[in-house]
Amino acid sequence: MFTTTTQVLRSSETARGKSWQWLIGFIESKSCLSVARKSHKTEEFSLSVSRPLKDIQVLYYIKGLLGYGHVKLLTIGKYYVANKKLLMNIFPFKCSSDGARLAGLVDGEGVFLVSFKHNPKAPKKKNVSFSLIISQVKGVVLEPFFDKLGGRIRKNDKGDTFKWEIREKEDLIRVVRLFKKYSLWTKKRVDFLKWCKTLELTNYKSGLRYSPNHGESFGRETL
Repeated sequence: MFTTTTQVLRSSETARGKSWQWLIGFIESKSCLSVARKSHKTEEFSLSVSRPLKDIQVLYYIKGLLGYGHVKLLTIGKYYVANKKLLMNIFPFKCSSDGARLAGLVDGEGVFLVSFKHNPKAPKKKNVSFSLIISQVKGVVLEPFFDKLGGRIRKNDKGDTFKWEIREKEDLIRVVRLFKKYSLWTKKRVDFLKWCKTLELTNYKSGLRYSPNHGESFGRETL
């Protein structure tokens, strides 16, 4: 993990590109990027990100990427920067649809779920299902990844948000491979590793011939 601007600058172009794309995805899901008009017709650009105290390491990660800003720790952690020149020039003009940006979206509003349901044909057994759910205010943000990973996007009836759910086994295997290539930076990484281990054990006990580490291609375009 990068913690200083020096580490970012010394990293490879590929690593820096992944870091910026991760940051774009994270900002799209979990931050406030605002423009405020002040006196004398000037504008103030600001970026703020709030996280639970258990996730404050990601705030220092963002500070290291941008090289500016402050982290405050109260009941929650908050990163804040108000630098118009920095915020106008720091991000690439074109957002990528690769796995790094998706990792940022998952770090912001993703949930790895394991569900248990009773099996009416075998009362002593339970059916196990796995899913990844990502929430987003704008459905268009999810569409490039949906086209590559499958699943289903639906609008949440209780709010103006969209939910993308992936639950088919073949799609979930690709998800696991993806996040082993593009790292999660919040505590979601711990959730992912536990979820991944449970998925592997379930596949093994079910006698399935594919797993997150060993398996064939399932035909869809990969990220």
